[in-house]
Amino acid sequence: MPSFESPAAEQVGEFPPLCHLHEVTCGDGSCVPMDQACDDLVQCPHAEDEHGCGAAEQAGEFPPLCHLHEFPCGDGSCIPMHQVCDGLVQCPHAEDEHGCGVELTCAVSDFRCDDLSGCVQSDHRCDGQPDCKDGSDEAKCGNIQCEKHEFLCSDRSACVSGNDVCDGHMDCLDGSDEVDNCHVHCLALGCSINSRCAFSSAGDLECVCRKDYQQRPGLSQLQCDDVNECALPDHQRVCGHQCYNTPGSYLCFCDSGYKLSADRKSCVVVGPEAELVYATSHQIVSFAMKSKESSILLDDLKGVQGLAVDSGGRRIFWTEVKSPHQTAVYVADLDQPKATRQRVAAFGLKTPQGLTFDPNESNLFIADSDLPAILACNVQSRLSFPTSRSSSNSWSHFLSNSMSDILNYMSSTPSLLQQEFVCVTVFNGSALQRPTYIALDHKNGFLYWIDLGPSPQIMYGRADGLFVETSKRSPKPSPSRKTQSLLSNRLLEPISLSLDLPTQRLFWFDSVLKLLECVGLDGQGRRIIKGTDLGEPFALVVFENQALLADHAESSIVAVQKFTGDNRTTLLPKVGDVTAMAVYHASLDKSRGTAETRNLKADTRNYRLYFF
Repeated sequence: MPSFESPAAEQVGEFPPLCHLHEVTCGDGSCVPMDQACDDLVQCPHAEDEHGCGAAEQAGEFPPLCHLHEFPCGDGSCIPMHQVCDGLVQCPHAEDEHGCGVELTCAVSDFRCDDLSGCVQSDHRCDGQPDCKDGSDEAKCGNIQCEKHEFLCSDRSACVSGNDVCDGHMDCLDGSDEVDNCHVHCLALGCSINSRCAFSSAGDLECVCRKDYQQRPGLSQLQCDDVNECALPDHQRVCGHQCYNTPGSYLCFCDSGYKLSADRKSCVVVGPEAELVYATSHQIVSFAMKSKESSILLDDLKGVQGLAVDSGGRRIFWTEVKSPHQTAVYVADLDQPKATRQRVAAFGLKTPQGLTFDPNESNLFIADSDLPAILACNVQSRLSFPTSRSSSNSWSHFLSNSMSDILNYMSSTPSLLQQEFVCVTVFNGSALQRPTYIALDHKNGFLYWIDLGPSPQIMYGRADGLFVETSKRSPKPSPSRKTQSLLSNRLLEPISLSLDLPTQRLFWFDSVLKLLECVGLDGQGRRIIKGTDLGEPFALVVFENQALLADHAESSIVAVQKFTGDNRTTLLPKVGDVTAMAVYHASLDKSRGTAETRNLKADTRNYRLYFF
């Protein structure tokens, strides 16, 4: 019969020596004389010398011996010698694995006794009946209950997700979710590439797809494909700007003028601190978005409705609608606004509400809802048409003139060079009904605006006023028109349009539907971002990863995550009823300079001439 002499033999991979034929082999490897077996006196540490003695005593015989190539279990059964110290329990009391260099292996869902005396099924753990010889299966027992898909840590301290079992990371404090035999069981499952084993609701291990992979549908065997995080919908968007998909992961990139933040996902502007410029009906204020400092730029104004900024030139533009006969558009330097205030346009205007600035061509676009018209004023050159209403060549006269007439007038009137700014009409007449808020994609040369006619729409057209090539811009081309409808359904009173250039999406708030929404510049991918809990927004601007809203219900300016509407924070409380907002930062005027942009400018040679 076999006997363990010392652990040293195990360390060199040898089998332990055998006891003599007249001796009984104990479970710990010690030997007891045969005449001391079945004498009702326990000699072996685990009483192997007294096991199975009843029948032998009645017959006057000693218990039978195992063969020389077998190992005797404590209950008298025998197992092959090659199964001793193989990490798998064969004897009922695990005598074949006692004192072995290889640790006792239990099923993932079973409890391993602290003294390595055996394995206990999970439903026998903490049942009030000790199954381990040292009673460890009844220690540290609480009332914690796990769901079917969860794994109960051996110390009963917590439940962890089944997907976290055998994933290479310890989630249990005692590390029981990553037991040493994980690799043994997982290897036996033979999980395919891009998959791993995890704890199932049935209490055993199964193959599941790794993180950032998904199961291919319609297959009987598990096959895992990469999840394209870059194609996820906006509310699950992983990158603030540009996204590049990689196997099992992704990389985020930022547009020019931005850098990745610490989370390696969102983008923040580089350079000087960004400023939020906002207007009430009587003043314009600048708010530093990091230092949280405010300064009044202009006050004693009347009826301010529109606002735009020239970040490269450090200028602000605004509209004042004092009365039907007293309206004007102004410009001022941000550093000395009161001393540099100047009128851009006045005569001929009725209700100029929307403003947006083109940094590429130094053009200020004006949406006048009552003319109705969208105008462009070149604010780089200092020239304009006569400002006297009594002049035969007044502003309103030139709104209807052809381009050739305007050029002829300019060439014959050199005194214009000494006057203010020149403005011309981009869209008017039947193309418009009531244009209000306006936004510009200066990288691709397109204007977008809200038209609050009898059937509200979001419209678009080329910034040079030429015909739109609709094959790539609209799902329903109408090549005979200069303006096109981007959206016309489910709009009641959209207000305050904002264009997010890095993501190429338009944002607006519908004051009747009480919805914050966005859509792609191709009219696709429209989605609701947030509903009724946004208060009563009136002005809106999108910057970095946030949508900034002027809430008239609380007279404050708040910020929310631009694609989910979550994480609402108050930037400025009690600022009054804000009528317009714009963000000032040099990065917002930088152009991407793509081939599409260069081709657009090459194909529209009249763009610069049209606006002088």
